[in-house]
Parts: sequence; C-alpha cells; structure tokens
Amino acid sequence: MPSLRIRIRAARPCIWPLDPHTADTLGSHLKRRRLALGLLQADVALTLGIHEATLRAWEGSENTPAIRHVPKLIEFLGYDPYPAPAGLPEQLLALRRRLGLTLIQMGRVIRVKAERLAEWERGAGEPTGRHRGRVLELLERHGLSAGAAGSGTSGEIAQAQYICSTTED
Repeated sequence: MPSLRIRIRAARPCIWPLDPHTADTLGSHLKRRRLALGLLQADVALTLGIHEATLRAWEGSENTPAIRHVPKLIEFLGYDPYPAPAGLPEQLLALRRRLGLTLIQMGRVIRVKAERLAEWERGAGEPTGRHRGRVLELLERHGLSAGAAGSGTSGEIAQAQYICSTTED
C-alpha cells in the first residue's frame, strides 16, 4: 500500500510583545523579528548564511554571533539592537560591529595595531594626531560621531514597526 508524506506549514500566532524596546538580548530581538515575519528558523538561517542550529543557539542566548555576522543581523532586524554608544570607546566598538570587522581588520583600516585599538575600545587611552582624525572621519561617515551618537540605533528602534499578522477564523 503506497504512503503519502504531507508537510503542513503555517505561520505561528504572534504571542510575544513585539516592541523592540522589550527585547533584552540579541537572541530575543532575532526571535521577535522572525516571528513577526512569520518565518521559520531554517528560512532565517538561509537568509543569514548560517546553519539552523547556529540561529537556534543565538535565539536561545546559548552563544553570541561572531562579529562578522553582525552586519547581516542588523540588516535582517532593520535596526541596530545594541545600545546607543555613549563615548568614543563605545563608538569605536559599535563601528567595528556594524562593519563586521575584527580588531586586526579594523586596525588596518585605521592604520593602527590591533592592541592599540583594543585599548581605545576599553577606554584605556584615546587616538591622537592623524589616528584621531581618521577615527572621527569613520565615525562621522557611519553616523556614530559625537553629535550623532544615537543615530542609526535608538532612533531606528523607535521607528521599527512590527506587524503581527494573525489569521482569524
């Protein structure tokens, strides 16, 4: 007797509050967005270029994404889920995350050793001379300058609209 395999796919009802301000981890931001779009973990994993188990671990806050994945995560979410940077050390880290660069890669962009950049990110010193000019130029170009510290982060979160589509019977 022949058998027939059937796979039924349906959007889950929206059960989480969808305000991005209530998300406290990167994983919760990802899960809220995925559910709001009615996507499966496999679909999002494919979009992000990662394995489904990796996304599951991120959503469950079992581990955090490598910095190289952060630009795609920000693109998927539609906003930067990290707190708005408040000061040069946090702005440098935010810039590096948005660009998806390691300390070594970012150091090459600024033309400084990775160790020195790590010190700046920890607040154990500041760039001076031509390095300071280069850093400020990069921050300005990516909307992270001192005058626009919240640009592209909290402003986008406030504007983020999540629409939960539920079907009514």
